[in-house]
Amino acid sequence: MNYTLKYRDLIATVASLGAELTSLQRHGKEYIWTGDTDYWNGHNPILFPVIGFLKNGKTVFDGVEYEIPKHGYARKSEFSLVSHTENSITLEMTDTEETRKGFPFRFGFQVTHTLTEDGFVTAYRVENRDERRMPFMIGAHTGFLLPFSDGAKFEDHTLLFEHPECDVTRYVAVGGQIIENPDGQKNYLDGADRLPLSYSLFEDDALMLSGLCSRKIALLDQNGHGVGMEFEGFDAFGIWTPPGKNAPFLCLEPWNGINAFRNEEAEFSKKPFIRSTEPGECYTVSYRVRIID
Repeated sequence: MNYTLKYRDLIATVASLGAELTSLQRHGKEYIWTGDTDYWNGHNPILFPVIGFLKNGKTVFDGVEYEIPKHGYARKSEFSLVSHTENSITLEMTDTEETRKGFPFRFGFQVTHTLTEDGFVTAYRVENRDERRMPFMIGAHTGFLLPFSDGAKFEDHTLLFEHPECDVTRYVAVGGQIIENPDGQKNYLDGADRLPLSYSLFEDDALMLSGLCSRKIALLDQNGHGVGMEFEGFDAFGIWTPPGKNAPFLCLEPWNGINAFRNEEAEFSKKPFIRSTEPGECYTVSYRVRIID
């Protein structure tokens, strides 16, 4: 089922499948990727309780091996409606027999999308309903439709960081799956506060970054039009467009979690950047998107 949100001159669509915000329009202009299957059938999927690939698709909880699909279960799960106002919606998924086959915990996972005066806020709330500590990954995969101005090319867009970035590590997952080098590429941005886009940046798939001091990133064209993202509370950040497709979109992805490292321990709780909650506790985190005209 699809739900509509409205606030001033903004209109958004949210799907109950995956609790995904699939459209954001202002004055008839679309900002979220359309899901054209020639390039990528997603829009803005939610990654939980896994981000990316596990090593051989498997991991270990408390000494027992399990299999979890790429990006986890949320993006392909039907969420139930908790509340819906004109400009906000909260949807929830809970554990099922199917999720417990790979992620052996009882949980409640709520997603709230709220339209603001210039964009939206997406908030995640993970409740541990189990009787033991629950580790998990969580993150966004927000695709933005390009270009922002008529006639602009992909290469006319630039990522602007809040601060010069001097201590960023980039990780490369071979074939988009397993990170071979645990040390990564150090000082990736070399002190820069901007990254001009080109398709060649993504020849090795996503830019998977850690160590960003910026908590805000703007994606702008040569006319200063675009979007900004604020992502306090996330330890890693993905930037992606599918390699080799010259696709007219870019994903900005704040993460707590990352693809598996070749040399990492099998136990899930040892993975980098994950979060965990004790029984009865909740974890919350959010990110914000602003339209920049």
